[in-house]
Amino acid sequence: MSSLIVDIEEKHFAVSSDGADCVLKDIKLTADAGQFLCFLGPSGCGKTTLLRIVSGLDREYTGRVVLPGKEGAIPPKLAFVFQEPVLLPWRTVLQNLHLAMTEDQVARGLADQLLEAVGLGDVKHAFPGILSLGMSRRVSLARAFAVEPDILLMDEPFVSLDEATAQGLRELLQKLLSEKPATVLFVTHDSREAIRLGQRIVVLADRKPTNIVQDHAINLNDRDRRDTAKVEALRQDLDGI
Repeated sequence: MSSLIVDIEEKHFAVSSDGADCVLKDIKLTADAGQFLCFLGPSGCGKTTLLRIVSGLDREYTGRVVLPGKEGAIPPKLAFVFQEPVLLPWRTVLQNLHLAMTEDQVARGLADQLLEAVGLGDVKHAFPGILSLGMSRRVSLARAFAVEPDILLMDEPFVSLDEATAQGLRELLQKLLSEKPATVLFVTHDSREAIRLGQRIVVLADRKPTNIVQDHAINLNDRDRRDTAKVEALRQDLDGI
């Protein structure tokens, strides 16, 4: 599979009848297949907008996004995990997964396998309203992988969770990716989380329009990513992000 190419010349939001607010400018990056990119930047700088453009949900911009694949091939599958779990409350956990799946995937029992993998097999017939936030986010992860995505977009999926729950979900994400690799674009405000997860950290400027001010490769093994001292040392090396 070829690389994901993002080349956003400008993205504006109209703010009045005679003006517009430019939020993204000259965003250029390439992600190799299976690479995990973390995007860091202050609230409101345009990180979510960037993911929406890559996903195709926002097409009102100047530039281009080239999804990986070969000419004439089936387009890559995308999955989007939002900051707040988007689950249909009138459908069970299992039914929410089935909505993202083909008939063949349903017949193969993929939803049951994924719910077991995220530790929710015993609540598959429950409705989302009884789930904790951490459980709901596990369902969202399972649903994303039910698509069997080539590209996984994640918008601060573990924000507002206690650290133990967040770390458990990070480890779950890594486990799922080890079984079904995908190119990941992961938005976070937490530089420690970015170092623990990412192969690259892309830092967006604290200004409008924002652009990329740093793009660092993270060359740590799994053991070093769990070493607090090494994580903190790397944060200092990366200009205090």
